Parts: sequence; structure tokens; C-alpha cells
Amino acid sequence: MGFIIFISKFSIAGLSGVIINFITTYILKEKLKINQYISNSCGITTALTINFMLNKYWTFQTPQENIITEIYQYIIIMILSVVMNHLTVYTFTSKLKVNFYVSKVLAVLLVFFWNITMHTIYTFNTEGIDAIEILKRGF
Repeated sequence: MGFIIFISKFSIAGLSGVIINFITTYILKEKLKINQYISNSCGITTALTINFMLNKYWTFQTPQENIITEIYQYIIIMILSVVMNHLTVYTFTSKLKVNFYVSKVLAVLLVFFWNITMHTIYTFNTEGIDAIEILKRGF
């Protein structure tokens, strides 16, 4: 798969996640009046779950027999992604006094680059290729 197609697929899957993330967060925070950090957790967790399915079957097209390993690896990356997301939102919102939703956009951008790197070299790397070789191939 070419680099542009790969990035496009990963980006479309990611954009779907961003939309789901923001809609979920907005409904929980603004309509249901749930704490903004709980709403944020629900939004990002829902988005990351849907992203797993899109990336496994569409972007990376990995074999079905690897799904249990991929789920465990994905959970590790997902937990780290949620922590990164929270720390970014918290830092920008509470410490730097940036608008909550602007903070979420910044968090999404940071987590995007983390996710594409980690899912390529760790979660969906079914061939056991090292990171340098993946970069040489252009993902």
C-alpha cells in the first residue's frame, strides 16, 4: 500500500474517531451535565474502540488470527492515549487557561502522531518488522 493511501486511510479512520469523540463528549458534558473529564474519557474511549475496528480491517488489513494479540496491544496504546489526552486537555485548560474544546483539538493532534507511530510499529505490525525498516518502506 502506498504511503499516501495509508496516511489517507489512517486519517479518515482518525477523523471518524475525532467526530465521534467530540459528539460523545459534547452530549455527555453539555446535554447530560456529566463532569467534563468523565465526558472526555467516554468520548476518547468510544472513538479509540471504533478506530481499532477501522484500522484493523481497513487501514492495516491484518489477519483475523492476530486479533487477540492486537486487542491487548491496542489496549496498552489506548490507555497511554487516554492518559496523554487527559494530560494535554488538563494542562491547556487548567494551567494555561485555553478553551476546553481548543485543548481537545490540541490533544487530538498530539495523540494522532502517537497513534500512527505506535500502531504501525507495535499494534498492527504482523510481520515483526523493526521500526527503521517500516520507516524505510514508508509505513
